[in-house]
Amino acid sequence: MDRRRTLLLSILLVTAVSLLGGTGIGAQPRGDSTSRVSGASAVVPEKREAAERVQTTREMRVTQEEREAAAERMKFQARLLGSSTRAPAPGPGDVPDYFGTTPNWAFSPPIRKFVNDLPGLGSGNANNLGQYLSIANPDTITYP
Repeated sequence: MDRRRTLLLSILLVTAVSLLGGTGIGAQPRGDSTSRVSGASAVVPEKREAAERVQTTREMRVTQEEREAAAERMKFQARLLGSSTRAPAPGPGDVPDYFGTTPNWAFSPPIRKFVNDLPGLGSGNANNLGQYLSIANPDTITYP
């Protein structure tokens, strides 16, 4: 009977200790990652560098407040300058403004491609430059 009581009491004690979180023997603080992981001294600096890179990237991002402030500045500048300061769009026949701010791609003349015809087979199918592809000229020098 004593043996059963001792066994039951020890099982109850172990269960209670495990449910309450242990006795503190061998316990490690949760915030210190170097004491939990073996070889962590090599891992922690890498994680620290990665965290610093992430923080730098987050600081460089444009926030919504900055976007809204930039939009307000643009609206204010547009009200100050008005629409009279814009350059007029060039018309057909005007001198193109290659290095300015005026777009001129729509007024460029169309480029004509393939001005010369392709050569045909035989002398009867020569192109406008007189070129043609010869057909079956025998090589009598190499093969007599």
